[in-house]
Order: sequence, then C-alpha cells, then structure tokens
Amino acid sequence: MSGNACAFADLHVISTLLCISRPLSHDLMDPRLATAVNEHVRRPGAGSHQPMDRQPARIPATAGPLTAAAAISGSDDLEGTLARRTRPRRLGGPRQTLANILGRHQSACSPALREASLLTALAAGRRAARPA
Repeated sequence: MSGNACAFADLHVISTLLCISRPLSHDLMDPRLATAVNEHVRRPGAGSHQPMDRQPARIPATAGPLTAAAAISGSDDLEGTLARRTRPRRLGGPRQTLANILGRHQSACSPALREASLLTALAAGRRAARPA
C-alpha cells in the first residue's frame, strides 16, 4: 500500500479511537470541535447500529478527531501517545471495541501504527484483567 494511503488509514483509525476514548484528546482540538465530537458520540444510538469508524456526517465532528489524529500520528512515541490518549472501552455493540476497530483496518495502516496499536491493545487487555 502506498505511503499516502497508509497515512490516510492511520488518520482514520486514530481519529476513531479518539472518538471512542473522548475526552482524552480534547486538548488537541479546538474547543468547538471537541463539543461537536461529544455531540456526535453522545447522540441517541451512536455506535449501536453503525460502526464508529465511519466518519461523522458533520464537518466539525470530523475535523476535531482528524486534527488530533494528525498531531498524534507525527509523535516520536506513537505507542506511548496512543496508550495515553485511548481507552479500550466499548461504545455501543461488540463491534466498537479497540481490538475490533484495529482488526478491521490493520491491513491498510502503516507498520508503525499496527505495532503501536497492537502493544496498546495488549496493555489495555492486561489493565482490564487486573482485579479491582
């Protein structure tokens, strides 16, 4: 896959993970865009019938996560940045988990994002398995 296609896929996947993990990345967005993301994610039925990895129809709700994803994708410590900015919680049905979203798109992503997201998902699984 070409470098441009991988870069676009990386932005798409990271922006989806940021939507699900909100508000952990709101400091990377204009406050108005962060508000639009919140409205998109909280709307009735969000994530229950349609995957969150489809970009929102409204431009501000798409621009916010893409802006944050662009900042994250250029990080020298992609794994650490993803671990700090994403959480493996489920939004809606079982198709909305971190592992499922990554699985659907990993073949299109860059090797760096695949490795970083795999390590992030593994670490999240270990955190979830710890007794409370």
